[in-house]
Amino acid sequence: MITEDQSNLHGQYPLTENNSGQYEPQRRHSWFRQLGTRKTMESIERDADEAPLHRALSTFQLIFVGIGAIIGTGIFVLSGQAAARNAGPAVTISFIIAALAAALAALSYSEMASMIPVSGSAYTYAYATMGEFMAWIIGWDLILEYMVGSATVAVGWSGYFSKFFALVANAHFGESWTTPPLVWEEGPPATLTYVQGRYFNVPGFMVVMIVTLILTMGPYLYCQWSYEHTVSSYIGFDAVTTVALEARNPKRDLPIGILGSLLISTALYIATCTIMTGAVKYTELMVSTPVTVAVDAVQQRTGKDFRWLNVLVAIGALCGLTSVLLVGILAMSRVLYSMAQDGLLPSGFAIVHPRLKTPYVSTLTVGIITAVLAAVLPVDLLGNMTSIGTLLAFFVVHGAVIIMRIKRPHAERRFKIPGGKYVSLIFPALGMIISITLIAVAEVTTIWRLFVWMAIGWIFYFLYGLRHSKLARDRTGHQNACTNENRASSNGETCKPKEDQEPDEERKPVRDGESHSMP
Repeated sequence: MITEDQSNLHGQYPLTENNSGQYEPQRRHSWFRQLGTRKTMESIERDADEAPLHRALSTFQLIFVGIGAIIGTGIFVLSGQAAARNAGPAVTISFIIAALAAALAALSYSEMASMIPVSGSAYTYAYATMGEFMAWIIGWDLILEYMVGSATVAVGWSGYFSKFFALVANAHFGESWTTPPLVWEEGPPATLTYVQGRYFNVPGFMVVMIVTLILTMGPYLYCQWSYEHTVSSYIGFDAVTTVALEARNPKRDLPIGILGSLLISTALYIATCTIMTGAVKYTELMVSTPVTVAVDAVQQRTGKDFRWLNVLVAIGALCGLTSVLLVGILAMSRVLYSMAQDGLLPSGFAIVHPRLKTPYVSTLTVGIITAVLAAVLPVDLLGNMTSIGTLLAFFVVHGAVIIMRIKRPHAERRFKIPGGKYVSLIFPALGMIISITLIAVAEVTTIWRLFVWMAIGWIFYFLYGLRHSKLARDRTGHQNACTNENRASSNGETCKPKEDQEPDEERKPVRDGESHSMP
């Protein structure tokens, strides 16, 4: 007969004694325990090995995935917003401070990516360290981050698209079909106002749909080419982790891609902001095309014709913003894919095209929603929501590093935050403090919008994800198998632990003459 002590050594769910004097898994309130259920490293690695996605990305391509995601929005769209609304001429310093905060996050992402090289990014890191409910929260947050971030890019792309055709063909598109019809007024009170005469941002909608179709056909074509605004300018490096299942050597290459793209992008941000704020008064940069405004100001001041430079800037902006859209939609579709693989979202999001090897259902869904947001919402509202979502993801990843250092100190890490066993923990701890502080000082309306989004996510999780969780089904099946085995057993031994149980959780029955020790 199994004793309760033996079952506790085994690390199983709490047991209750049946009428025969044997212990069986306790069924009551199992949903509550499920909230803290974690994925094991072994199961994560097994899922990665079985993934049908094609591994084709090299180290060099991963760096450009990060650069492609970071550069476009920050330089061509949000730099002007940050200067005009908050930082003024000190926008360069703001980008440096944001880069330091992002660097702390990049170190944590690099260490986690070298341990858990899968496509879920912060979602999977939370699943392995904090449990299913926290993983759902951060996965839902990542959906917000990438979806709204991509829509921000599309709005900026529309502005440069109109500017380009005005320069090369003297074709001027009216605001009715090139500008979002809704405008965000800070207030008080803050309101979302409809502007009479504006209908739909057609260029923003179309570019998202075109990019979505490209990604559906194959994800590798792009490889060939105030805090609220500055922090969101650095979100691209975490997109590198979402393509882990498509990297050739993810444990080695992901940290290089993350840190390399952040370093290069920071240098470009500093140079661009310094030149831009030196060329034009910062109050004039409150537009979706700040770089062309700076070029126009230089042209008026010097009397020289810089029309050719404006054309080059517009072309560069269109290419850069298109690459950001590619990576943003790519990253979000991979998060949906990972969550659907785990059963927390409908299984349709995990369908991979048999020939193209892309999760085309999730990609198309992401593209359509993002296109609609880009067509109707203003860039400043979208940028604020992207920043707070990014900071929440940073906070969770920092926490995941600390938890893994405590629970799995001997796990393989191809990259480790420098500073030794204890000093290195200062970096993620400091990153957590900075992230939560920046969230706390965000606009109240932005925080409320985040809570509303999270509330919608919690409802969906308890109505769908909790019931369809793959991990919960696996554990329930294991419990049933243990119960049947225990009923048939007469030698007093417990059911064997799950094959993929964490080493630091695994407990073996203590027999006479043996001692129980931690692995």
